[in-house]
Amino acid sequence: MRSVYRGLPFAEDRRPPTSRGTQLVPTTSDVWQALDDGQVWGPIIGQATIARRARAFHWPLEFPDVMQQGGFNVVLGNPPWERIKLQEQEFFAARSPEIAGAANKAARERLIKALAISGEGSPERALYADFVAAKREAEAGSEFVRTSGEEGGRFTLTGRGDVNTYALFAELFANLARDRAGVIVPTGIATDATTAPFFASLVEQKRLSQLVDFENSAPIFPSVHRSFKFTLLTLGRNEGTARFAFFLTDPAQLAEPERNFTLSPQDIAAINPYTKTAPTFRSRADAELTAKIYAKAPFFGTTEGDDCWRPDFFKKMFDFGIHADLLDFADHRPSEQHLPVYEAKMIWHFSHRQSTYEGASETDRKNGQARDACERELADPDWEATPRCWTTKEAFKARTSGRNWDRSWVMSMRDVTNATNERSAIFAVRPFLPSNDKLPSVFVIFPAPLVACLLGNLSSLTLDFVARQKIGGTNLASFIVEQFPILPPSSYTEARLAFITPKVLELTYTSHSLAPFARDLGHNGPPFVWDEERRTALRADLDAFYARAYGLTRDELRYILDPADVKGSDYPSETFRVLKEKEIRRHGFYRTQRLVLAAWDRMEADGTFRQLGLTAGQGVDAAERAVQRSAFGELSDGVWARAAQQPNDAGAALTAVLKSMKGPVPRRTIRLATAMMLEPHLLTSLIPHARALEWQRLVGQEAGPRTGNVVGFAGRTNQGWGTAVSNHRGNGRLIEDMSAGTWASGIGLDAIDTAGWPDGRARFVLEALADLDLDTTVTSMPDEIQGWIEYAATA
Repeated sequence: MRSVYRGLPFAEDRRPPTSRGTQLVPTTSDVWQALDDGQVWGPIIGQATIARRARAFHWPLEFPDVMQQGGFNVVLGNPPWERIKLQEQEFFAARSPEIAGAANKAARERLIKALAISGEGSPERALYADFVAAKREAEAGSEFVRTSGEEGGRFTLTGRGDVNTYALFAELFANLARDRAGVIVPTGIATDATTAPFFASLVEQKRLSQLVDFENSAPIFPSVHRSFKFTLLTLGRNEGTARFAFFLTDPAQLAEPERNFTLSPQDIAAINPYTKTAPTFRSRADAELTAKIYAKAPFFGTTEGDDCWRPDFFKKMFDFGIHADLLDFADHRPSEQHLPVYEAKMIWHFSHRQSTYEGASETDRKNGQARDACERELADPDWEATPRCWTTKEAFKARTSGRNWDRSWVMSMRDVTNATNERSAIFAVRPFLPSNDKLPSVFVIFPAPLVACLLGNLSSLTLDFVARQKIGGTNLASFIVEQFPILPPSSYTEARLAFITPKVLELTYTSHSLAPFARDLGHNGPPFVWDEERRTALRADLDAFYARAYGLTRDELRYILDPADVKGSDYPSETFRVLKEKEIRRHGFYRTQRLVLAAWDRMEADGTFRQLGLTAGQGVDAAERAVQRSAFGELSDGVWARAAQQPNDAGAALTAVLKSMKGPVPRRTIRLATAMMLEPHLLTSLIPHARALEWQRLVGQEAGPRTGNVVGFAGRTNQGWGTAVSNHRGNGRLIEDMSAGTWASGIGLDAIDTAGWPDGRARFVLEALADLDLDTTVTSMPDEIQGWIEYAATA
């Protein structure tokens, strides 16, 4: 057909169409016959009618010259945001309120089937015909957009899951644009699981230029719900780093520097390695702190090596729509063969009795409106929450068959959440009983004490801070949880187990229903008394522990609790605002903040952190040093030699040190490491003979032993060093804690090339310094080097 549009010759082929009676796609012969006023096979004309009704649009036919040149220079648009799948309730809302308001999907389907058998010519039969036609059109559209790339499909990255037209248009715009494209779409384009392949392709192909996220709370668009989030997505070509801003409520906020930050493809992969979706940072400080936390812990879902949790998520034990025939919504237990069905709203941190349907009206039960449990009920170890519905033991056994789980308790998580709620990541241990699809179970095959530690980690404020940077909608999906930074099983020493396990036990075991969990933790006594003050203090201790275990400083913990406390009230970030406001209304002050910081100060002062192995270190642990040493032996001679000194060597050395660090490191250590990289002979005499020989082999003549002062070091180093420090600070690549005297690496360092001698020397020097006393090493340096190091510690 393109040939017809371009007027290419094909007049010699005037034979009767070979497609007659066999094909529905018109050929050149069909076109010629139509032009000669001949009779075209009727079904082909019918197909044209269908195409017009479907509003088919063929870009290469409409714009052949543009497509031949590789596409448009710029594509801009605000496409429709509609689901392709027919929404039955929406379809019947105005046509049949009875069907639209049915109790569940099964009931709605029975009413629709009743329409089909109504009398010929009746309004009900006509309504059914309209429904069938609409459903067929939606299914045909769904089939079209889901066609695979191998079969000529146009939406290979977004034609999946519950398809929405905004995602299809985003992929279309990306394919139509030769240079740049801009589109207004829901923020889910960058955060949701169904659009993750598309967004990952933008990141990997360096197409992502800018993503600006808005909340419609102002509202910017009056006709759109105020809770809705949308994004201005800008695409380009060969974009090294992308610019981001999230949670804006006014376009003028784009001019505020702290709301804007950049992320390279490597930065995104370091935070969301499996999906390559965008983290939703409110500010540059959020991005920096999140990067630091990720540098301290592996991903929850990793399966590399033995030291990992390997979680198994059971997402849809019972779905209220799909499994409606297995559920009984009676307000009391129908029989001894029935079990309660837990819902997400029934759990909270360290509690499986958060809400109940006891005393709820029929309307509230139908709408899923449970009430919070009162303190009197929670204080009764025999009291259990009343569920909304029940299922049989037989159905529960059938739905859980094949699962490798033989315990009477299980850890579960709330699927329904939001980044602006009181808390976002909510996990709890509960009895292993039926649950709905909004309360997935998380199976981890480890002893109960380690599961208790994992629960403490997942319930911590520090982890919740990270979770809020990753939740773009109203669901905490398993793919998000799998990418959480979670401390590995090996991090729990005997001392740490002894500190954490009793606290998690006391917080969790408040009713007899969790006696099996208590027994697995070695406790054979009765449930613990529900004491709100005591529980708050225990959680404060756990929050202080996990903040320190993630390598945070006190000021960083203060920031997580309330950015305004550190950055001022006008700083464009918030973390737990709803929690803060709730506690101020109830107690007159932000109680969680006060108790957690008090716990930190107490544990610092009484030596608890030291006893738990949580003192500040050099940033490279023993296991990693062993791996590095074995790798050094495989390198060739002179691999880290420099041809000649260059003015920017100090900046390259600093960058390489920051990239090699794990967590915060004293500033003096960083300066010392840099000096040893630039003057390698300074390290040679301080390390064991075998290591010194290896250092000299890898570095070359610069590492040869010398004596005396180092003349002119500050003069040839200061300018490059000062420029690098300023640039890294200004761009968020260097995170400084003034009170602790430490530096940590931020986001964006991987985009700077330090391959060769900088990276190699940095790794070697840092692992060597981990075995040396810092003060003794500094005082052993030549006078000029020692002065430069001490000066830098205050700069």
